[in-house]
Amino acid sequence: MDKQGSLTDSTHTHLDDIQSIQPDSLATLSDSAFWDYARQLALVRASPPIADRPHEYLLCTLGKQPCLLSMAFLCEICHTLPPYTFLPMTPAWMLGLTSWRGMAIPTIDLTHYVFGEAQTREQRAGASPIFFVAQHNDTYLAFFITSTVTITILDLQYLHPSRSASSGITTEHLPIVQSIYRHENLEAWLLDMKNIFTAIVQQIEISTL
Repeated sequence: MDKQGSLTDSTHTHLDDIQSIQPDSLATLSDSAFWDYARQLALVRASPPIADRPHEYLLCTLGKQPCLLSMAFLCEICHTLPPYTFLPMTPAWMLGLTSWRGMAIPTIDLTHYVFGEAQTREQRAGASPIFFVAQHNDTYLAFFITSTVTITILDLQYLHPSRSASSGITTEHLPIVQSIYRHENLEAWLLDMKNIFTAIVQQIEISTL
């Protein structure tokens, strides 16, 4: 996967400094340092995605809707939700920051993000969580869902344009349903991870201004 350098040299230097901050030390930051740190978190570099497998997908359920996520974006999948640090004044769907391979990255409740269905901390603790880290270009985000998941290979002939009501679901004016997969008893939304990444990063940046 090609890497697109989106940061200036001065920003790279600043990232080198802030990457050493651990989540449990955030309370010691000044307000300006705190928000500057949060704005840069989605731009840190980590490891590449699991594999370049464009036709393999993670099948999960968000709310009551089956959804598909391309495995080409995923770096790691875990069955436990790591501890995370809540950040004030961030979007409601952002749980906070979690430590992944020595770095703190934003953690997103994907069901809340797509459908606006929030869960309490107690509900999340009582569920069977799936935590995965995804990458698009130089952006890394962690996603949290409460769903059983399977990895499946799609027959692309069953993908249809998302011209149904689901295409009206947008985030920051970007459609987040790329296609509809219909085959046998399954109708699932193929999520547009590129648009989701773009919108999440924009919204985090706006919330920290």
